[in-house]
Amino acid sequence: QSLWRRVSQLKLKITIFVGKIQNHQSNFQKMQKNIAEFPEFYASAYLSMKADILARLKEFTEIQEHQWFYEACYCILTPQSKAVNADWVVQQLKACDFEHAECDVLSLLRDPTHYIRFHNQKTRNLHLLKEQLEEIRSIISDNR
Repeated sequence: QSLWRRVSQLKLKITIFVGKIQNHQSNFQKMQKNIAEFPEFYASAYLSMKADILARLKEFTEIQEHQWFYEACYCILTPQSKAVNADWVVQQLKACDFEHAECDVLSLLRDPTHYIRFHNQKTRNLHLLKEQLEEIRSIISDNR
């Protein structure tokens, strides 16, 4: 697969991800209006967690631009891998300042104590993210 195609796919995935966040927020607002139509079990469960849900959604909208890169790294790392392992790798990437410097990403992902599945592909995706960061930032900014 050509580099250009992989970059295009990554940009598309990020655009879709931003759209999904906006869509989830819109759906959540619609759900709030229609809570009376939900079965009692779901309505009461929702009402008991409403404040926590709203607080968590607000956290996503408050992510600062300087955090976007490592948030995206986490999103690339988590599919088919443990969230705890992905978080550990992100902390290591932050420690070596991967956003601005070179790191041996593959060895971090292959570490048996914090193993990330599909480490070869995810390493490529992290490097593509890094290469296209400015363009990705503009996409996110345009969709905020």
